[in-house]
Amino acid sequence: SGYVADATDCDDEDALVNPDEDNCDCGADGGDIVSVSTPVLQSTNGSIYGNWFADPLGTLGIGKIWEMVSYNGTTIVEYDSLSDFNAGRASDSWTLTYGWDGTGAVAYDGYLYYNKTGTANMIKYDLDSHTTILDVRLPGAGFRNTYHYEWGGYSDIDFASDETGLWVFYSTSSNSGRLVISKLNESDLSVTTTWNTNSESKTAMGQAFIVCGVVYMIDSHGGTSTTINRKYDTNTST
Repeated sequence: SGYVADATDCDDEDALVNPDEDNCDCGADGGDIVSVSTPVLQSTNGSIYGNWFADPLGTLGIGKIWEMVSYNGTTIVEYDSLSDFNAGRASDSWTLTYGWDGTGAVAYDGYLYYNKTGTANMIKYDLDSHTTILDVRLPGAGFRNTYHYEWGGYSDIDFASDETGLWVFYSTSSNSGRLVISKLNESDLSVTTTWNTNSESKTAMGQAFIVCGVVYMIDSHGGTSTTINRKYDTNTST
């Protein structure tokens, strides 16, 4: 009672988180993060760097996982569930039309979004038909270790999604290498709104992520202990 095993509520594991409760959306407080738990190890892989993710909308099936090994490559691997991912039981794999740079790819509403290797271009790729849908340049964005995160790895262009849709984090020379946040139109990858933040240099930043339109910036990528030392609220532009 109170929750269902599909994508129409917020948490299939918790009956207290459901569409009838205020905790299902961002709410008046903007959905601010109040604590961060310790990491949970799901699986290990031969590569130090890489990216694995689910589609928050579950368009092609609730629980599917995709994996992109390393910060540069052409092969994407699909798993039917998190348990299959943990066990290394892939259901499919294929070669992308264009390779990727960085570890900032995301799946959203059945599509893969990533940075096309060696360019400032954004790729929209259909995860069902295995075809490239769009190839669009991100205006002014640094690429290929121009404005990367602290660790490098061609992490200049970083996609993200939250309750409001699709985003991309990057930097430009006009913003002096500091974090730039852009909201994207998923249908054509046009930039609808951009925020030039006054953050530290992106090359000194560990990582960034977004919840309810609020971007959180992490101090370090590799320390045993680190902090979220800055947040930028796109709802209020502060």
